[in-house]
Amino acid sequence: MPPDGSALWEAMSQAVQDGHLKVWSKNEADQAWLESLPLASAFAQHPQDVIVGFVNGTGGKLDPYITREVTIDDSSCPADGTVSATIRMHNQVPEGLPPYVDVTLDQDGVPDPSVPSGFSRTYVTAYAPGTTLQDASFLKEASKDGKPITPVYGGTSGRPDWMVPVELKRGESTELHLLFKVTKCPSSAS
Repeated sequence: MPPDGSALWEAMSQAVQDGHLKVWSKNEADQAWLESLPLASAFAQHPQDVIVGFVNGTGGKLDPYITREVTIDDSSCPADGTVSATIRMHNQVPEGLPPYVDVTLDQDGVPDPSVPSGFSRTYVTAYAPGTTLQDASFLKEASKDGKPITPVYGGTSGRPDWMVPVELKRGESTELHLLFKVTKCPSSAS
């Protein structure tokens, strides 16, 4: 079942209008061009916000079938010094998609036949203002057990970030809980 193009266009247009879909490039020339568009963003424009990004890690085209919901309790230097983020994801990949859509590529870019149909891998990255990650937990409803995770720490444009690979089989859901301890509150963007 192919995605509904008009529904996708409508949803993306609404996401851009509401400020939920933003694009940034570390390439300066590309970023300069992007800034002429309404979906442009830069980390410097949102110094006090927790920003969550999603990157497809399979090489397929299953993103429209992976629902995502992000809830952030307080992203502007709260009084108690903590910010929590909850990311909920659900794999709604239908059966019978063409192979170029429902594929997982190995490290050499070749389809990996050992991976089941409908499998998704998404790299979830939380970019935070001057914080340290205090706790991270990963819950898969299918297993009913919390599974501790170790996010990969990095940094982009002077902001700390933590990346977690989230793997879901068809029909699986998960929740990712991140608790940040604010160590410095950046000044507001001018």
